[in-house]
Amino acid sequence: AILFTSGTSGLPRAIGLSCDAFTAAAAGSAARLGTDGDDRWLCCLPLGHVGGLSILIRSLIARSTMVLLPRFEPALVTEAIDKHAVTLVSLVPAMLTKILAALPDWRPPPALRTVLLGGAPITETAWREGLERGIPLRLTYGLTETCSQVATALASSPSDLVPLDGILVRVSEGHIEVAGPTLGVQLGESANRTPDGYLRTGDLGRMRDDGVLEVLGRADEMIITGGENVSPIEVEGVLESHPKIARAAVFGHPDEEWGEIVAAALVVHEDRPESADIATWCASRLASFKRPRRVAFLDELPTNQGGKLDRRAVARLTAGRLWPIS
Repeated sequence: AILFTSGTSGLPRAIGLSCDAFTAAAAGSAARLGTDGDDRWLCCLPLGHVGGLSILIRSLIARSTMVLLPRFEPALVTEAIDKHAVTLVSLVPAMLTKILAALPDWRPPPALRTVLLGGAPITETAWREGLERGIPLRLTYGLTETCSQVATALASSPSDLVPLDGILVRVSEGHIEVAGPTLGVQLGESANRTPDGYLRTGDLGRMRDDGVLEVLGRADEMIITGGENVSPIEVEGVLESHPKIARAAVFGHPDEEWGEIVAAALVVHEDRPESADIATWCASRLASFKRPRRVAFLDELPTNQGGKLDRRAVARLTAGRLWPIS
């Protein structure tokens, strides 16, 4: 297959994936998630991207059932889970957040054993609410270049990313690098390969001593302000822990003095927080250079076809609408 990356940080790139790579990826996923002859994997992701297509291929290899939805809508997803005795479902965090908000009384049926969350960070609030409702959440991290899954949490530790069997993962100079039988080939240009065959991803991370991978965000989304590096994910986590802020998208805004300053687009619950309130909240939790200096309010954050946050669209939507906070 030739698949395209999501293009969240620029133009999508074409990736060639072999039959052997898909087969190895399916085996690694099955070993981590377990298999059941009665499995039914719900797919509400686009089949033109690796997340959706991998569900189809894994189901075919396992001779199990895939439940296919024409589009993502919270009610469609929960109705399908209940009606078809779904056991597995793959979502991006924005989808889970919408389900939690739209269907406050929904609880998963006993048949649902795993909800894989990947493609973006999840807020602490959404994670906690999902678990409180009994939703069997497990984090996963993957790439188009590796037929989707690279690292997926163990059932016993659902928030800790552990590389799948047979996939080699390391962190070099802050960059996540991967190798193994699931790796595809980037077409049209030379792939970002190391001399020993690892693919240097566009993601930053670190490996803990216990073998858990921590993903810190995209390298090309890092904000450089006055020579200091700021991870948008870290700042978003602080903003989203504010009781009045539902979602946050952090990005760099051009500035003559600092090169870039930290800006944020916010989606609030009901009452909009005051500027001083946001500033005070961040001042006790972030170094001064990491604190947002400009904010804008949006009704919702734009996402791409796969449901991932589109930071470029956020910057366009907030142009001329950012106001300073001290």
